[in-house]
Amino acid sequence: EFMIMNKSLLISAVVSVLLAIILIPMIIFKPWISIDPLYVGGKLLYLRVTEPIIYEQVIYSSKSQSGDITTFRIKPINSNNELAVVNVELTNNSISPVKVLIGEKSTELLSMKQGVYSPLNSVLSSKPVDSNEEINVIRFIPLWGSFDLFSREMVKGSMVFEVPANSVFAQFSWMASDSITISYKKWDSDG
Repeated sequence: EFMIMNKSLLISAVVSVLLAIILIPMIIFKPWISIDPLYVGGKLLYLRVTEPIIYEQVIYSSKSQSGDITTFRIKPINSNNELAVVNVELTNNSISPVKVLIGEKSTELLSMKQGVYSPLNSVLSSKPVDSNEEINVIRFIPLWGSFDLFSREMVKGSMVFEVPANSVFAQFSWMASDSITISYKKWDSDG
């Protein structure tokens, strides 16, 4: 009877150790919770971006304070190029307001061929479109200018980059009030 009890205690101890080896890392690292690789925190800001969406031109509508709807178009300066639109969500994670200046030097889009592209001024590049034209309007909210982002406050919008046709993108870098880099693709020997 003493042998049977020792054997059952030994089996219980081995099973407990094996379960601990398996369960403790799962509890600590939580592998069932997926991590969004396009959502990264910096020192002050959290940044979430989309992969660039390519358009020949960007056509969007905007409502004025009086309720009038105007449709705008952004075209590449070079007719051989395309427009890459990146949707951006920026959240102030600090306890203080953060002054954010979104301009030509605020972000960069890096291609796999190591081309570096600055955003177009989406406000100045937007030209009104004649309402008689047949157009394909996208959801686009220009993210441009200077503003204070208060604690836990979020701003969403879109940035547009003029890029060569068939570009493949490696990363998006945010440099306005914080430094955050988000990788789109793994670097490989062809890139």
